[in-house]
Amino acid sequence: MNLKKAILAAMSRDDLKVAVEAASLEQADRRSVQSMRDALARSRQVRPDELLAGMTEGQVKAVCERMERSSTG
Repeated sequence: MNLKKAILAAMSRDDLKVAVEAASLEQADRRSVQSMRDALARSRQVRPDELLAGMTEGQVKAVCERMERSSTG
């Protein structure tokens, strides 16, 4: 799994809505979590570091675990 998809998988519905609105992705159906994830994953303007900036510590740890990296430190 690539980093961007791991980040999107750890994001909540509300976090995804905020990211979709910030990126002005009109094609994303805000009623569907998968639609929002797909639109954000396809978007070249949305970078993983921008998505990580708005995440909680627990979400970042979940991303680290998905990427098989240490979640401590």
